[in-house]
Amino acid sequence: MITAKNILLVIPMNNEERKNLLSKYDFFSDDEKWTIDKFCWKMFFWIIEEQTAYEIKLKLQDWENTKDVLKEDLYQTVRQKVEEELHRKISSAEEANSIESVRAELSQMMSSSDLKARLPSNLQSK
Repeated sequence: MITAKNILLVIPMNNEERKNLLSKYDFFSDDEKWTIDKFCWKMFFWIIEEQTAYEIKLKLQDWENTKDVLKEDLYQTVRQKVEEELHRKISSAEEANSIESVRAELSQMMSSSDLKARLPSNLQSK
């Protein structure tokens, strides 16, 4: 399921601002979350519309050169492809973010306990 937090992972914005929003998101008031969610979903659909328009423009330019038959469902086909690609990007970003979160948590655990000292020497970072 796509959420505003997932969308924040892929929309074009400053990485520091992204990290800041993601780290504080759960602590925002309902009104603040609503504002961020609204922004994220607007960006999500804006990206889909802009990318769809760009892809159709490319298809039409290609059509001008080849004069192939244009399909009636060109818009629907292109939009579906764009949506699927954006969903894949969000899933990949979410997975990478989860991995980074786990890595950070494990690093914190190791630095705050004697776990690091108990690691076999070949697994300890130098």
